[in-house]
Amino acid sequence: MLDAALAPPVFDDAAVAAPALTGSKVSAVTLLDTSVSGDNLGDQIIMDAVWRELDGLFDDRLMYTVNSHDPMGPQSHRVLGRSDFAIAGGTNLLSSRMWFRKTWQVSPLDIPTMGRKVVLMGVGWYQYQGRPDPYSGWLIKSLLNPGYLHSVR
Repeated sequence: MLDAALAPPVFDDAAVAAPALTGSKVSAVTLLDTSVSGDNLGDQIIMDAVWRELDGLFDDRLMYTVNSHDPMGPQSHRVLGRSDFAIAGGTNLLSSRMWFRKTWQVSPLDIPTMGRKVVLMGVGWYQYQGRPDPYSGWLIKSLLNPGYLHSVR
């Protein structure tokens, strides 16, 4: 069960647009929540751990959450567009065949708001597949932030 103090605020359209990362405060961070709309208890356990690890790191920032297992809608795109980066927590989001077997419901249409913003935290690779096909490699590279370390399992 998530601690109420760790729960993200309700999204408000009046929120300030996030500035570029320049070493100053980041005004918004989005958590791609892998436990929403799912029946996998493991995803909930991992997301609880992600919230515990993030506790206190973003006290001066807006924290939003969006569902990672459903396609992004307009509201999710607005939140991500205002965030300086997004943290994807847990589960096997990555796949060698992102066009075919994708837990993470992303597409090229998501790149304008998510592109190069995603930081992975405890994310796995579906069935430990081999090298990604060209589309999957391009999509993953287009989404991940090259400026941060990624935690994968």
